Amino acid sequence: MGSITEFSIGCRRCANLEQIGKKSFMCSVRSHMDDSDVVPIRDGKKTEDWCICDGEYYRR
Repeated sequence: MGSITEFSIGCRRCANLEQIGKKSFMCSVRSHMDDSDVVPIRDGKKTEDWCICDGEYYRR
């Protein structure tokens, strides 16, 4: 599995963030129970989805 090379609780620097707009990012591996997208950063601001995985999917 290797050592964690990037880690910060929440979404910062997560390898699974994909940019979907100017200063907006969605998670490519998580979705809500209703299949809606997890968008931790919208318009440069943290949303209620921030820290949704507590760093489970960080680059190793």
